[in-house]
Amino acid sequence: MNKIDPSVLDRLKPIAIPNDWDIVARVGILKEKTVYQLSNSSISAGAKVGYPHLYFADGTPLSHEQVRLVIKQDLFQSGGDGLQKIFSK
Repeated sequence: MNKIDPSVLDRLKPIAIPNDWDIVARVGILKEKTVYQLSNSSISAGAKVGYPHLYFADGTPLSHEQVRLVIKQDLFQSGGDGLQKIFSK
């Protein structure tokens, strides 16, 4: 697996920490921009929790339609790439 750029983790950290999301994974590409999924490690993989929390590297959330497009991508279907923990420090 490829490591996620630390600067991307730094930009997503202010979104992730207040929401108790401690995992980030690269899950797709949309409009030539990488898409990241934020999640909580205490929720088992495959659990039905609604739409995934998807963001671009700059912290911009995806719209409902953009989320649907990413969900159909192979990288999302395979669980993503570059899975990493987000730490508060």
